[in-house]
This record gives sequence, C-alpha cells and structure tokens, in this order.
Amino acid sequence: MASRPYIHTFRLQNGIPVLCMNDVYRESVLINWFINAGALYDPIERLGLAHFVEHMFFKGTTQYPTPRNLNLSLDQYGAYCNAHTTQERTWYDIHIDSKHWEKGIEVIGQMMFHSLFPEDEIPPEREVVVNEIERDVESPQYVLSQDSSAWVWYGTPYARMIGGFPETVREITREDCIRFLGQYYQPHRMFLAIIGDLPSKSKAQAAIEKYLNRSSWNQTLLGKAQKELAYLGVAATSTTSIMDKPDWWPHSIVRSSPLHNKNHTKNHQDTGNRVGNPPCCFHQATKDHPLFPGPSIQYIPHNYTEDQVYLQIEFPIAQTNQPKILRAVEWFNAYLTGGMGSALFVELREKRSLVYSVKSSLDAVLQLGVGSFMIKTSTSGDKKRLKDVCRMIRRELKKLTAKPLDAKTVRFYRQMAQGSATIEVADPSRWMWKAADLYFREGQVPQKKEVLLGEEGEWAYCRPTKLHELAQKWFNPETCWVSIVGKKSLGTTPFVKQLAKQLS
Repeated sequence: MASRPYIHTFRLQNGIPVLCMNDVYRESVLINWFINAGALYDPIERLGLAHFVEHMFFKGTTQYPTPRNLNLSLDQYGAYCNAHTTQERTWYDIHIDSKHWEKGIEVIGQMMFHSLFPEDEIPPEREVVVNEIERDVESPQYVLSQDSSAWVWYGTPYARMIGGFPETVREITREDCIRFLGQYYQPHRMFLAIIGDLPSKSKAQAAIEKYLNRSSWNQTLLGKAQKELAYLGVAATSTTSIMDKPDWWPHSIVRSSPLHNKNHTKNHQDTGNRVGNPPCCFHQATKDHPLFPGPSIQYIPHNYTEDQVYLQIEFPIAQTNQPKILRAVEWFNAYLTGGMGSALFVELREKRSLVYSVKSSLDAVLQLGVGSFMIKTSTSGDKKRLKDVCRMIRRELKKLTAKPLDAKTVRFYRQMAQGSATIEVADPSRWMWKAADLYFREGQVPQKKEVLLGEEGEWAYCRPTKLHELAQKWFNPETCWVSIVGKKSLGTTPFVKQLAKQLS
C-alpha cells in the first residue's frame, strides 16, 4: 500500500466522477456511490419508488445472480454493505478490509451496472418495505420527525414520507423501477467516493477502471434503461440540480396533516391508524390540534406505553446554500446544544434535570437554499416539566435576540464550532457526504479536505453584531413551528395553549 496520503480525482469513461482519498492510518476502505435523486423524484402515484429501487439493487447481479450470492461475496470478508434514501439523495456504501478493497470495487460495480431487478423479487420485496414502514411508525421519534416535516413543508414534495405508503408501494412494478433508473441513475447525477488505505494513485485508478469500465455503458442495466426511455421519447435529466426536476414542482402533497386538509381526515377516519400515516391524522379531532398564531403548535397523541413526551421546535431559515450562513448555523448549534457547557444543556439538564439530552440541527434543502433550524428534546409525560422545558428554551433564545453577546463568548463558541467541523470531516462517511454535496451543488470535486472546513472569511461572519441580527431574524416566536408527540391525555386544547404562551 502507499505510504503517503493523497486525494486523487478522475472520471470514468462514462463520465462518473471518482474521488479517492488515501488514508494510510486506516486499515479498511469505505466505498460510497451517491445518486442525486431521492424521494422528491417519486411519481405522485408511486410514493416510495426511490426507496424501493434502493432495495432492489441488493437482489442479484449478472455475476451474483441471487441475493444470497451477492451477500456472500462480501460476507466472506466481514464487509459491511448498506444503502440509504433521503428526500434528495440515495447512496450505497461498502466498508471492507483494505486487503480486499478490490473485491468491494468489483461488487459495487456489479450493483451499479449489472443489477438484475428480477421480476420474481418484486412482490416479496414490496412486503419487506411495507414491514419497514410498519416498524418505523411504531416509533414516536419517527412520528414526530415525519409529521413535523409534513406540517412545515406542507404543499411541497418535501412533506412526503420517504418510504411511501403501503398502498403506493404495493403498486410498484419492475417497469416503474426501470423508468426511474433511466431518468435519474445516470452519470451526470452520480458521484463515487473511496476513502481508506489505498495503493498509489495510478494503481488505485487502474483497479477502479478495471471493474467499472470493463463494459460499455449501453450494455449496463442503467444504459439499457436510458435507451428504453429514449425510445419512448423520455429523456434522462440533464443537470445535477433539482431546481428543474422533478418537473411537477411544486405539487400539493397527498396524505397531508388534517391541520391543512380536513377532507383527508374525513375520508380516512374509518380506517383507524393506517400504517404509514402519522397518528395525528386519525386519533384526535382537528380541534385538538389547533393552529395558533405565533407560534404554531401541533400536539400529536400516541398510544405507546412509554411516558416520554417528544418536542421539536423549528424556525425557518433562508439562504442556507450560502457557506457563511451555514457557519452561523454551526455557531448557534455550538452555543445552544454543542456540548456539556452549552446553554440549553446546562439549563435543561445540569441545573434542572428536566431532560437527558437536547440537540439542535439544520434541516435544509441546500440546493434550494431553504431550511429550518430545529431544537429537539424529550422529557417525562408531566405537564409542569414540559412547560418548564418550553419556557427555558424560549428564555435562552431571548438572550440571543435581546442584545449582542460579548466578543469573548462569541469567539469561544466559534472555536467550538470550528473544532466540531474538523472532527466531522475526519469521519470518512461525513467527509464523503460533504464532498458529494459540494459536487452536486457546484459541480466541483474537492481537491483537499480543507475545502470542506470553511474559509476563515466564512467563520469571520460569526461576530457579535451579525449573530445578533441573525438571531432576531431567525428565532422569532411568530414564525416558529412546534410539534409534540405525547400521550393522548396530555394533549388537551387548554394545555397546548399554555405551551404556546411559554414559547411566545
């Protein structure tokens, strides 16, 4: 293996960009194949298609014709193989001992270009996905995340459930999958990243090209899918941006919350808590989930046995595709929840023992430049404790909006945010994700790790007056959205109104 670290980029004959980063201190290799297409691209009558396509890539290839054959090809080396689908993206990852890294390249090449999508695997895999949906909706944290997204992003494709619904998944056919591949699984929407203990640049590139260039594009499943669509007069998407695709944007999303669509509740109230729908759609009358001006609150009752109440507060943020705005968000994350000395951790846990943990993050559609700043925590199902948590969160946010913090405090948390960014980029999975995001947004393959850490000018944006200005703009109680998942008995209208006062 090579003795010096390096970053090497090149393109395959079909145009797919490849990034190799040699990490001589790591005795394994991580391979990630990114596709710039996720649940946003599902046809409205086939919600869950992108996620289902992800599953089908594990159902056999020309060289490994059965799922078992494919699994054993990696299991024999103790390798890890998985895949993930989000709203915007799908990616496949293989983590393997560096002594066998070429086997990982061979297998990812088989999955990328020579998957079979066998017809007889479609029906059983539909039921597997339905079981996954059923499992997820049994989690109150999942319900909170999904229903708050459906609420905040109402009227856009971002409101949809990534896995779809049982009734839409059960309608998916092999033809649907092939059409999706032909439109979105194309070179200009792909990015391959490989990190680990690799040989020299020339040897690494030669090995990758050996397995990924050995057949012409037209002979691959993806090439055939593209050719079939062209025959039907449907072109593959031509850019990496989602601004011009899907072509139905914006589109009112189906199965939205009854807060926005009373007819949906009426139409399905006789079906009970159907799998794949947030419980708030059915368990309570609409009057128990009122929309209050400044802030807006929804209480989602559940029938789970645990006594925890889950809270999520969101504030809309624009210009999230600007690096300096992202640095400011990282500063607020550090200040509010970044460590054991952060403001909310100290107030909620150390001083008052109200919660075990509290986290903040940015839920953003970076390519569109919009998102929401989220604060998430949970506490026991007690009215007083929940009111205290809401009051303390609001109090800490008021400190940020009342006046600029002193320069020493700002420098302290800026240093914390920079340190967190460095540690995050040191994680190969996170670094790959950031590299792929940079490529899909700007068409630029990073040539060095430092490009993802932020320039000093971006961090200099985090100064007292600017942070105070952003806090006043972002943490406005008139624009915040609050979602709570808890026991049905707790979510009465008077109590939810009391919570609204605590947050105003």
